[in-house]
Amino acid sequence: MYLRMDTNSSLFLQAKSLLTEYLEKRHMRKTPERFEVLRAICQTDDIFSIEQLNGKMQMSCTTEGTEIRYTTDGSDPLNGGKVYSEPLVVDQVCTIKAVAVKSYFNNSTVT
Repeated sequence: MYLRMDTNSSLFLQAKSLLTEYLEKRHMRKTPERFEVLRAICQTDDIFSIEQLNGKMQMSCTTEGTEIRYTTDGSDPLNGGKVYSEPLVVDQVCTIKAVAVKSYFNNSTVT
């Protein structure tokens, strides 16, 4: 039997806290991508492989009306990035960079 965690559950929040502590102790960045991987893992119903996470990774922004621009070649998404509209299928090694953009707001940090 496998436990699928709700991302609002105390167990998920505890796992998120452990990841945060791990990253801080090693002076590693707490990027949204790392926490998205944790979310995807916790919402998987079974044992999984990295390949099975493909298609389950999503980008989002909590500010309504924000546009997410991304690239898959490591270039700056503000200069020619595509507009994110659906989950990406990643079938090869690549460097994804993304930024959230909204008129009259500061752009997010490129991650």
